[in-house]
Amino acid sequence: MASFLLFVYGTLKRDGVRHPALLGATFVGLATTRPCYSLFDLGSYPGMKRGDGVVHGELYEVDQRSIPHLDAVEGAPNLFRLEEIEITGGPAWAYLFVPEVDDRLRILNGIWRNTPPPLEPPFCPR
Repeated sequence: MASFLLFVYGTLKRDGVRHPALLGATFVGLATTRPCYSLFDLGSYPGMKRGDGVVHGELYEVDQRSIPHLDAVEGAPNLFRLEEIEITGGPAWAYLFVPEVDDRLRILNGIWRNTPPPLEPPFCPR
């Protein structure tokens, strides 16, 4: 059984809605890309493209037989495409966003949060 290292940075992370697609994969640890990528807010999920920043995510050892299922989950090859990337410590694979991102907000700190920040407590007048 051949496997590969998959870097995930959004909804495939442990707290993401698409994490069940990694059932059977082995969590290797937290990981960061080398400063060659940019992360964009696409609404309910992020997209990573080649750029000049660092993206933070998680690394999994994944069976290669999972690729067709992951491709379907990620909308490959039109929305995302599985490509080799550079992470700190060596190469890995990740789903890079394919369409242009000219009108999308760049996430400068390279961190996608799948859970919204806590709400402020309601104002209570005295």
